Parts: sequence; C-alpha cells; structure tokens
Amino acid sequence: MDTSSQNYFSHGYYHKPSISVIPSPNVALGGNFYIQCGSGYYKGGTFDLFKGESALHVRSETASYYTVDFHISEAKLEHGGMYQCRYCFDGTCSHLSDRLYINVTASPKPSISVSPGEVISLAGNASIHCKTKEQQEVEFTLHIENSSNTYESKKMGSGEVLFPIINAKESDGGIYRCSYCLKFVNTQACSNYSDEVHIKVTADTFPSMESNIRLGVAGLVLLSLVLIVAEFMWSQQG
Repeated sequence: MDTSSQNYFSHGYYHKPSISVIPSPNVALGGNFYIQCGSGYYKGGTFDLFKGESALHVRSETASYYTVDFHISEAKLEHGGMYQCRYCFDGTCSHLSDRLYINVTASPKPSISVSPGEVISLAGNASIHCKTKEQQEVEFTLHIENSSNTYESKKMGSGEVLFPIINAKESDGGIYRCSYCLKFVNTQACSNYSDEVHIKVTADTFPSMESNIRLGVAGLVLLSLVLIVAEFMWSQQG
C-alpha cells in the first residue's frame, strides 16, 4: 500500500458500515433482538457499537466475515435509543454508520371485566377477569382501592386469571385495576395497568318487602278485573 493510501485510510475514510436491527426496531419490553453491522467490502476486523448523541461505546465484537451481530436479550426500556457502529482494521477505523433508532415499549396493558356485572348483591358472588395476549405464564396483580384501604392480590396464570369475590361485603366495593409481569432470569418486565372497573356492593339488588306487597296487591286487582270481565261476557252470552 503506498503512502497516499495509508494517509487516506489513517484518517478514518473507510466506507461507513451498514447497520440494521432484527427482527424489528420496535422491541417489546423483555424481548430479544440484535443489531447487525456490516463492512460490505472488508472481511474480518473489529466492530464497535455506540449509543446516543454522545456516541457512548457499548461493546465491541470481532468479525470472522463481513458482518457482526450485537445480541441484546431481555430488553429493558434503557435499551431504546439511537445506535451507530464502525469497523476497524489494524487500528484504523471507518466513519460511523447511519443512525439506527430502536424503540422499546412496555407490554400491552391487560383487559379487565367483572362477571356477572359490576353491581354485586350483598353476600353475592362475582369474578374479576384479567386477561393478556401473553401465552406464557405471568404474574397478575389486582390493585384495589376503596374507601377504607388500598391493597393488592397476586396470582399466576397463562393468558387469563380469575379473582373471585365470595359472599361480597360492602367493603369489597371499589376501583379495580390489574397488571401483569413477565419473569426473567435477572429481571422482570411489567405491563401498564388495565382500565378501571368500579364495583358496587348493594343490598338493594333484590326487591324490598314493600315492593313485594305492592306487586301482590296489583296482581290481586288485575285478577279481580279479569274475573269481572269474564263474568260480564258470560252473562251476555246467556
């Protein structure tokens, strides 16, 4: 290599590498992805990965071919951001690649519903359904706020769990929300809270004694009218 070529390469004038993310720049919290950098023309060498506007060095990998993969497992929110890479041969490095933007998003919030409904009779039973699209087993958390307390209940499940309310008391009324967490080896990834459901426990679900008496009287009056009409029609026929 002549002197002019050495000067050319020593100033970092290798072609900038390519950079891409697989499978997608939109990564779910706790998911896996890798950033691939390629020299295009030069086999081997060392690739450096940088993050952010300040080009903070993340790590380096030695390539045996034209590309190298930077694997990132169990993605956290801080893994999102802007990335660039470069490659180096014998201490001489290329320009930085184009910018690659990765977005790490929290898991979708679960849905929540109450069966048979959000109004429960005193001493009645109901079930709170928390559901997610995740098919692996996750830990669901039911968050309850009422006039006297705030507390949580936890249960493991795959896709959906039921939190029962048995022999409902007035104190079971309140605002209910649920979330879930995916467990990993050294960390966990949790969803946002679901929408709210407002549960009311009432003793007025069934008709009162006064209402029953009124209904009985109305029934007797109606029966009397039917009998009078029937008797009148029978007399006319005679």
